[in-house]
Amino acid sequence: MDPRWPPRAAPPPRRRGAGVLGFFTHPLVLTFLYLLAAVGLVAVFGGWAPAPQKSTIVEIGPGQSAMAYPFEITPVQAVWYDGSEERCGGPAGCVVVTLDVRVTAKTSVTGTLLTDGMNASLADSSGTAVVTGDERFGQGNILSRRAQDGRAGSVDLPPGLTTRMEFIIAVPDGAPAPSSIRLDVPAHTWRPYAGLLAYDWFDPRITASAALPITRGES
Repeated sequence: MDPRWPPRAAPPPRRRGAGVLGFFTHPLVLTFLYLLAAVGLVAVFGGWAPAPQKSTIVEIGPGQSAMAYPFEITPVQAVWYDGSEERCGGPAGCVVVTLDVRVTAKTSVTGTLLTDGMNASLADSSGTAVVTGDERFGQGNILSRRAQDGRAGSVDLPPGLTTRMEFIIAVPDGAPAPSSIRLDVPAHTWRPYAGLLAYDWFDPRITASAALPITRGES
């Protein structure tokens, strides 16, 4: 007898495209497609707009500390002296801001670096800004900086130790008596320059803002 007997039935005709159609109708694939469409709609209509970036500037008051590399600063007080104060250098007087400054770098840092990029702004008792003719306070209004023990402000500050510093800021002629002051203090980056042959401090960026009430001093 023929071993191929009985004859096998011919397979049913194959439906073209059934494999592809079956793939796209699979429940998991359908779920993925629905999610993809939802993401696309949200993106088109702005439902996932990026959240506003949080400010990295640390706000501090008297007795509070903030980092402004290579310094840690702690505001102490701000005192206004009228024009009779010898160190003010003008009839409108000046504001003397006292900060405790600690060097957080591993080496000494000159005190002048602290004011590279520092901004100082004054306001009167109503909160109205007291500004100069070019409508800003800045580094040019810092008449001098010095250690409270009388050393020049350009002196090198040793690492790890705290030095009490005074910053003298001019009050514009004809301005009302200042009531508060804000110091925006920059941090710096120690990086190479001159073809990697030397290092220095660069890239000042404001990282701390100190707000202080101003008291009236006796000349």
